Amino acid sequence: VAWILDRRAEAALRAHREQVFIIESYADLVASSLAVDYVDPCVAAAEERAELMADATSGYWYGRSVA
Repeated sequence: VAWILDRRAEAALRAHREQVFIIESYADLVASSLAVDYVDPCVAAAEERAELMADATSGYWYGRSVA
């Protein structure tokens, strides 16, 4: 009888570990997709300033010729 309980406990533990693995894998997948979509506001502002500076030095400002 004890070995039956041991096997059931092992099966339950195995099922639990599989569920934890699936949840952790899903959490990693979601975290990585969020990290790809996230844009740091400081980086976005710096890129915007760089684009404006490039426009200003090329003779165009907001898409209109100023030269």
